[in-house]
Amino acid sequence: MVKCANCMEPIIPSESGKTDSVIYFFIVMFLITVSFSTFLSNFALYSAIAALLYSRFSGGAAAKFKYSPVYSIMLLFVAANILGLFTSGLGLAGIGKIKNVMAFLAFFLAYEKGFMLVDKIKMMALLQSVNFILLLTAILATAFGLTDIVYFQDFVYWPSKYSGLFEVPITYGEFLVMMQCISLAIILGAKDAFESPQKRGLFLALICANAAALLLTYSRGPWAAMVLAVFALLLFNRYYRIFAAALIVSALAAAVVIYPPVKNFALLNDLNARVMSTLGGYSSGREVIYAAGIAMIKDNPVTGVGIGGVEKNYSDYVRRVEWAPEERKKMVYGHLHNLYLQIYAETGFAGFASFICLCLYVLAGRLIKKINSIKEEGAVEKAFAAGTALAFAAVLVMGLSEYNMFNNEISRILWFYTGMALGERKN
Repeated sequence: MVKCANCMEPIIPSESGKTDSVIYFFIVMFLITVSFSTFLSNFALYSAIAALLYSRFSGGAAAKFKYSPVYSIMLLFVAANILGLFTSGLGLAGIGKIKNVMAFLAFFLAYEKGFMLVDKIKMMALLQSVNFILLLTAILATAFGLTDIVYFQDFVYWPSKYSGLFEVPITYGEFLVMMQCISLAIILGAKDAFESPQKRGLFLALICANAAALLLTYSRGPWAAMVLAVFALLLFNRYYRIFAAALIVSALAAAVVIYPPVKNFALLNDLNARVMSTLGGYSSGREVIYAAGIAMIKDNPVTGVGIGGVEKNYSDYVRRVEWAPEERKKMVYGHLHNLYLQIYAETGFAGFASFICLCLYVLAGRLIKKINSIKEEGAVEKAFAAGTALAFAAVLVMGLSEYNMFNNEISRILWFYTGMALGERKN
């Protein structure tokens, strides 16, 4: 029997009940593996979608797809990406270069079926638990000297940067920010929805533990985004006293980090080095990368340089940046460390415009509208939508310094969250 997420009464199984069980199994597999395995999570995601398509096409008139304008905007963006393949000369043979827009399928799965099958609180508890296990494994593997064993080698860099099984630490940091935004939104906005105070306490404990994982990524952008997100959630849920206390604690923490290095305290000294370099204007050479990207856009304002064109043309453009240091001119980058410059440079005006329209529609046209339409205080649906809106906005803000939204590790779960938040049940 399939239960309606966040409802007391179970849904009476239909003829597609067995298919729903298959879909549910693969969604749970996706949620478990999305934190550490691209291969397994993709397998689970596409298997769930295949089962969903089967149920839709074999279910008769009762099993119809739900049209949403978001699909149309997504298709426009995908079309702009396909056009970009021909602009750069890759053609359809290079279709793999735009594989990350396949993340829209995660939205399709969650929007069409996932929101009906998956309990939102249990979903976030599962994600928190898996990431806590990753953190604990990293700590223990390092403490007991097990990092030479092949099964633990993904955690070998934990003493200096915790990255789990992600490509780079900052990617994992942004993944954690999204997860924490939604989890905190539920804790603050739907505290009475938990089955018991003990389960709420355990959920909060997992959030706190994974806050340590976020700290250990040594990623300044996600740190800043997370602090702003916490303040936004406290204000949204009217926790004014806690908001004031958080401001004081944040100020004290910043003072401790900025204070001159402390003897025999490696973590604090590492944080000090990171923060002080940022305050000193260090940008990892991003100003040079941005200048090359802007030059590409100026030369190709309509069509862009095409998919893969940034990496292909970067060395030519960076040489034109007269003020760039010689060592920076010798470096070749595959992306521009900026979500918006990258999209415009590769897909031109059509791709950039459709992307901005998609983001505005999802945030203002759907998520914020849904939050305002739910009048019931403490509703899980409202809290989850608020957390998703904040997670979505956080990714857009972090995109000012990273090409993040269409990174595979971030894009799939972000759009899955969005589909879960926007799914609507008919009475």
